[in-house]
Amino acid sequence: MTNRRPTSAPKRATKAPAKRSRPRATRKSHDLSSIEPADFFEDFLVERYAAGLERSAAPSGYDLVVQVVLAGDGGGEWALHFDERGLAVSRGRPARKPDVHVFQSVADWLAVVRGELGGPSAALAAASAEPAPVLPLDTTSRDRLRRIEGTLSFTVRHFQGRDWRLGIHFGAGSLREPADTTFSMSLLDFQSLASAGRAPNLQALMLGGALRIEGNFALAGELAAIAATHAQATFGRHPGNG
Repeated sequence: MTNRRPTSAPKRATKAPAKRSRPRATRKSHDLSSIEPADFFEDFLVERYAAGLERSAAPSGYDLVVQVVLAGDGGGEWALHFDERGLAVSRGRPARKPDVHVFQSVADWLAVVRGELGGPSAALAAASAEPAPVLPLDTTSRDRLRRIEGTLSFTVRHFQGRDWRLGIHFGAGSLREPADTTFSMSLLDFQSLASAGRAPNLQALMLGGALRIEGNFALAGELAAIAATHAQATFGRHPGNG
């Protein structure tokens, strides 16, 4: 059962003019090894998106709403509203229908943020002292994301005696059980994905047997295309390319 927190006014970090931007040396440092969900969403993520806008401005009219639900002690619901001015975060449900719903237990969320899951999560935790900016999703990927409908479930098998899980729902409605599309990897295969600045190549992972996909392959393919487009816009290359 979700532990809800009182609804609060949105917290927004707006993109300041270049002359007023804080030097990188004075940005607040966050220790992800001990950070709690509220501090992550309401401070760390807000600051990282503001830094992302300094690097890559979002187009006029940019708008993306993500609802995050973390179940368990210390969890709750957060509405993340990304636009060209910054990221506004409020506790509770968003004012409009979210484009993406994210569902996870607090324990599994902490395993990623604190690096316990290994692989990409370890790289994230190691970078907490000088974290990378969170860039806005390019407009093409954002528009394609809004046209998707369905639930994706991602599982890492045999993590600390259990299966690590993440549920993401796109479009109207809420998380579906069973999910429309299920991604599954062993812990060892997931940990091998630690590759800085590179999105996973789903086709290569499937052909190599590291990734199992069941259910709606069209949904999996659409998400893979969005990941490739965003990687190209962000890093100047498609996932899997050097």
